Amino acid sequence: MHPEPQTSVALGTQELRGADGIDFAVVIPAFNRAATIGEAIESVLRQTVAAKEIIVVDDASTDDTVQRVRAIGSPLVKVLVNARNLGATASRNRGAKAVTAEWIAFLDSDDYWHPDKLAAEHALIAAGGDGVTAVASNHVLVIDDKICASPTRKERIADVAGGLMTENFLGTCSCMTVKREPFVAIGGFNEQLKSCQDWDLWLRAAHAGRVLISTPPHVFYRLNTRDCISGDGRKRQSGHTYIWKSHIRQGRDLGGDRVMLALTFADVCCNRNKWKSFRRLCRYVLWAEPQRFRQVGAMLWHGATSPDYLTYRRRMEQSLEFMNGLRSRLRLRRSAA
Repeated sequence: MHPEPQTSVALGTQELRGADGIDFAVVIPAFNRAATIGEAIESVLRQTVAAKEIIVVDDASTDDTVQRVRAIGSPLVKVLVNARNLGATASRNRGAKAVTAEWIAFLDSDDYWHPDKLAAEHALIAAGGDGVTAVASNHVLVIDDKICASPTRKERIADVAGGLMTENFLGTCSCMTVKREPFVAIGGFNEQLKSCQDWDLWLRAAHAGRVLISTPPHVFYRLNTRDCISGDGRKRQSGHTYIWKSHIRQGRDLGGDRVMLALTFADVCCNRNKWKSFRRLCRYVLWAEPQRFRQVGAMLWHGATSPDYLTYRRRMEQSLEFMNGLRSRLRLRRSAA
């Protein structure tokens, strides 16, 4: 079991549905995840605010994923088995249709949660009032089974809908909790997309109501080095092109956010080995915001020296982790001086 962030954990488990009527279902799509599915489910069962139900949708696995799930023996866990492989997006939609709780929290079968994840979201939703459609939790990257020291800080972007017009800063589905009725009303996940399904849903949820940010880093997101959708550059390009045409191009004037948009598409160009476009976008970022020279330098260096995209992605995350740590140490020294 991986270590957890240093946050307080309440003893015991609260009722499945509080006096405020807020309850949670957890939907976990899985395909050949026998090695990690147990840890994902156990992280839900350890929640200090218990989930009402846990729906595991097995996407026609050929390993013993289903047997591992059933061996857990929890009455909260229900297993749905697809007759054929439909993909994670269709599996999430199938699981969402089966829930009875008011809120649906999604968890990928190779990620896991801190025990206070649902408790923090419960408190946030209770205080949020009407019009809340979704909650995004901050997350921590796990690279090669090592937990990074710097969690995301999604709350730094006050305009959620605007920020999503240039990057998916809210992140993976494991950080996503949506209210069931708005989720159904906006059509759930787009099953035609091969990539960026989470980004597309965040955008639609943000335009349908308010998206709140749960600031504790309660989600542990594994950056896979194999068997990962992000390794398929064609699918990623297709997904990003859809986001551009369906959301970004139709939206507001990007203004100063063009730099973030350039960084987003530079990553896709790297994934597709479009090196000329990659370098051109890097030059634009450096011209527009010279203070990003360390980040751009790392992008160019790792782009030129990495044997494949997943290696580039892992090395970039490690470089960004080092830069964030260095900035934190410098701030501490200045404050102490």
